[in-house]
Amino acid sequence: MEMPSRQRAWCRTLQSCCANPHKHNDQWGCTQFFVAIAGHSGAGKTASMKCARHLVPDIGTELDGMPISSGEGLVQAYLQQSKSGGVVKQRQVHSSGFFYVDEGQQLLSQSVRKGSTTLSMLRVMWAGETAGTTGAVAETTRCLKAAHYRLSLLVGLQPEFASALLADDHAGTPQRFLWLSCRDPEPPSRRPASGAPLHIPPLTEAPVKLDSKVEYSIDQARLEMLKNGGNTTSLASQRTRLQLRTSYLIAVLHGRSTDINRNDWDCGADLVTHSQTVALTIRDLVAESRRAEQARVDLEDAERAALRLEHKQRANIERVARRAARHIHQSGYLSTPDLRRKLAYRDREYFEEAMQHALKCGLVEAFERGFSPASFKPNDSST
Repeated sequence: MEMPSRQRAWCRTLQSCCANPHKHNDQWGCTQFFVAIAGHSGAGKTASMKCARHLVPDIGTELDGMPISSGEGLVQAYLQQSKSGGVVKQRQVHSSGFFYVDEGQQLLSQSVRKGSTTLSMLRVMWAGETAGTTGAVAETTRCLKAAHYRLSLLVGLQPEFASALLADDHAGTPQRFLWLSCRDPEPPSRRPASGAPLHIPPLTEAPVKLDSKVEYSIDQARLEMLKNGGNTTSLASQRTRLQLRTSYLIAVLHGRSTDINRNDWDCGADLVTHSQTVALTIRDLVAESRRAEQARVDLEDAERAALRLEHKQRANIERVARRAARHIHQSGYLSTPDLRRKLAYRDREYFEEAMQHALKCGLVEAFERGFSPASFKPNDSST
C-alpha cells in the first residue's frame, strides 16, 4: 500500500489530463479516468488535490473540481436546459469535466439510496458510452452521446469507506479506479522545491499509435479473457483498459499525445499493479479490523453471559440454602441423604455449595453425618 512520493505526485496529476479540451480519437475511452486516494483523516488526500491543481492549474473546462450529487446530476452538469416557445430542451454545453469528491462517504451514501444511479452511471461513463436518463418530460430526459464527452473523477476515501466501494466489485465499479495510498515509505528528508506547472500538449484527433509490444500484450490479454470467459480475479477485470489509459496519460505527461511506447506501457503496468495491491491491502486491513472488532464484541458478550450465569448460579445456591435450612429447622436434624431427598431434583446439583453457604451464614450446623439448626433462621436477612 506504499508508493514513493515522486511517483505518487506524478500519478495524482493524471486525472487533470483527462479533462483537456482538445479533441482526440477516443478509441479506448482513454479520457475517462477515475482515481481513488485512500488514507485516514489528515493523511493528505485534500493536499494531493491541491498539488494536482498547482501542477495543472487550467484544464480548459468550467467543470473543474465539481462535486457529484447523483447519477442524473452528473449528466446534467454537461447540459443546459432552455425553454423556447413553451418547449423545454436539453443541449450539451460542456464536453469535458473533472469531478472531485473530498470524502467518498458522500458518494457512497448517495449510491445506497433507493433508486440511486450514481455508481451505475459512473460505470457507463467510464466506458464512454451513451449516458443519461429517459423521463416522461423533457426536464427529466438527459442524454450524453457516446464519445462526445470526457470525464475524470478523483475520490478521497478513508479505508473503511474505501472497503465499501471495493465491495461493489461484482458490478465492476472499483476495477475502474486507479487506487493510490497516502502512505509514503520514502519521503524526502528535506522539503522539496515547488515544481513548475506542467505543460499538457494538445491531444490528437488521429488514432494513437501503439508500440508492437503494447499491441501484443493487449491481444494476449484479450485471448486469455476469451479462453477463461472473463478475468478470474474480480479486481483485475478492467486491468488492460485501465493500463492502456494510464499509459496514454503518462505519455501525455511526457509531452507526447500521438503514441504509447514500451516505457509508457511498463510504467502503466507498474501503476496498475500497485493500484491492485492498494485495493487488496485496504480490503484485507478493513476485514482484519472488522474481525478484531467482532472478536472484541464476542468477548464482551461472552463475559456478560458468564456474569449473568454466575449471578444466576449464586441466586440458586442461596435459594437452595434457605430451603434446606427450613427443612432442617422444621425437623430438628436431617442426615445428608435425607436432606438431599427432600430437595427438588433440579436443586440437587447445587446441594454441596448451598450447604457450604448455609454453614457460612450460620443457618445450620454440621452434626455427625447430617445437619442441625443454628441460631439464625432461614428468613433472616443475613442470607
